[in-house]
Amino acid sequence: MRKAGIIAAVIISAGLHAANAQVMHSAFDAVTDSTVFYPPTTRATGDLLNRRMDTNVSFMNNTGYNNYVSSFQAKTETDGWSSEQAGKLLESMALAWTYTKNAQLKTRLDDYITKLAATQLSDGYLSNYAASARFTRWDMWNQKYIMIGMLLYYQATGDTTKLHAARRMGEWLHDRYYAVSRDVFTNNWWGGLNSISATWAINDLYRITGEQLIQDMLDSIMDIMQTAQSDWTNNSWGLIKYSQDTTRKFAGWKAYETFGSICGIVGQYRIAGNPKYLKTGENAWYDITRRHLYPTGQFAQNEGISNDFDVSWTAAGAEACATFQWLTLNWELFRIAGNIKYADEMERTIYNALIGGQNPRNGQCAYDVNLTGGMGYMGWASPSEPRAIARIPWYSVGLFRGNPMISLYLPGTWDLPVKVGANTVNTTMQIVTDYPASGNVTVTLTPASASAFTLRLRVPWWCKNYRATAGGQVYIATQGQFLDISRTWQPGDQVSIVMQMPYRVETYGYGNYPGKIYVARGPQVLAASSGVTGTTLPAGWVGNQIYNIQKSGGGSIVMVPYADAGQTGNITTVFDAFGVVNPPVNAISSPIATTSAARPLARITSTDGGLRIECDRSGTHRITVCDALGNIIAAFSGARPASYRVNQFFGSVCFVTIAAGADTRTMRVVVR
Repeated sequence: MRKAGIIAAVIISAGLHAANAQVMHSAFDAVTDSTVFYPPTTRATGDLLNRRMDTNVSFMNNTGYNNYVSSFQAKTETDGWSSEQAGKLLESMALAWTYTKNAQLKTRLDDYITKLAATQLSDGYLSNYAASARFTRWDMWNQKYIMIGMLLYYQATGDTTKLHAARRMGEWLHDRYYAVSRDVFTNNWWGGLNSISATWAINDLYRITGEQLIQDMLDSIMDIMQTAQSDWTNNSWGLIKYSQDTTRKFAGWKAYETFGSICGIVGQYRIAGNPKYLKTGENAWYDITRRHLYPTGQFAQNEGISNDFDVSWTAAGAEACATFQWLTLNWELFRIAGNIKYADEMERTIYNALIGGQNPRNGQCAYDVNLTGGMGYMGWASPSEPRAIARIPWYSVGLFRGNPMISLYLPGTWDLPVKVGANTVNTTMQIVTDYPASGNVTVTLTPASASAFTLRLRVPWWCKNYRATAGGQVYIATQGQFLDISRTWQPGDQVSIVMQMPYRVETYGYGNYPGKIYVARGPQVLAASSGVTGTTLPAGWVGNQIYNIQKSGGGSIVMVPYADAGQTGNITTVFDAFGVVNPPVNAISSPIATTSAARPLARITSTDGGLRIECDRSGTHRITVCDALGNIIAAFSGARPASYRVNQFFGSVCFVTIAAGADTRTMRVVVR
């Protein structure tokens, strides 16, 4: 039975947020998420992630879509997944426009989605398979991407015609599901895992519309996945039952389809509240992190999950689509539980495997993201990087149980409805940083009025020295935990954060590869690139990070972030063991000079974990130290010779300005 008139009511009850890319909360949920993410209201430019997102938009603005429209109009395919690619392009465009408001992208998006929607048949079918092949092979899999795109467009624009199109798709799937006696497993791929993964999209359709027949279908699918099986591998029958303990392993399973299905199961936990659904995701996460995860945040070899502890860097790289699904699982689990371990894995994946799969010069993507050799960037044949990169704003800042929370240190400005008791206080949060080039972050909070609440900051797993200063109080945090700062916040209050980022040499591959190591700094894995042959970046290189790392046994090696390394030439990520001499902060090669060379204004020398500035002149002097974005890190003044310490860590860039009498000089200091 079709429920007429439900759409108008649901716009109120489903908890939609203007310009959002998620159903934040729904009247039809049994479980309330601990964390709700918000996109920035004002975006920054020039930092690493925003540059990559801009490149992503440019790539989409130069990607054709009329071939997909023609395929939907013809409806002659009997196998394959071209409409998967069509839907991923739609999804990526909708997400990217939601965040960037790029006018050209919106014009193309409107044209594309209108043309696709016009091909929907009277029975609700919206894809490109011939009538004889529908609901077989990859058809249900393909339709989920179109449904996701329609729902995202509706959530961003409020256009209910696109919600209606998605709803009709769901009703068609429901009718076909029961017409074939609930069998979505036999005439599909990977034991039906491809079809079952569509539940991730269908979950949100139900959360928006509340249409009971959609949830009836979802309940039926969940029941089937709790059935015991004799052959577990790559089989969606019994997947929930299989995943109920940590001894279950996913070696040999098809990565993308399996974890797409698991994300759908975890999403059902939010709706139904069945703890088995959440446990399915938690135990799958446990298996990957304990046995299959690469240091770059990917877990597959080509399209499959390797044997336990087999993370060979010379094997085929990880399918980017599987990496997207791993990122999504962590996002789903983090939203539900708020456990920092999921946010840490999101950061690891984003800064390495995800953007490493994008050519920063033109936005082209790699199908398999490699740890050695070339990346093999191509056009729209592998479109999961664009859809994940377009989601970065929804991985960054939000509310944890009503309080502001920073998960990813993305610069920008957010408007957050902070909960203070029974009231909501509109609060603006601004983040200024060049992270991860440095670990310096300035957070400015401006509540509508003075308000008492808790700011939650993620202290990354890799950061052994994290300090935050707020209201004159210094907070020393523990790596891999949240730092909660509870106080009464006045409009304009600031939090200054400094994260130490020394180089790290880490044992590679669960100890399964004796003598092999990789090098990292902050959230970024570093790599050697054949395209970088000197100690400076070559002309045309996109990115500004380069490190000359001294080996303890002598010699050095030049490295760049893994995510930048593949833009030209080949990359090397895994090395024979060597020690790293963490160099002290560079002693400045010459003191800051004066107009008369007789005496310097000051001397800057290295000290343990920072800079020492010594001003040996009598008379008034003023010293200001700013980060690369112009934020004041430290300021000193005096009337006699003095020595000052500034904590600036490896990789930081700062500007030291010294004024004494009529002399003023500024020096750029690169801390290596």
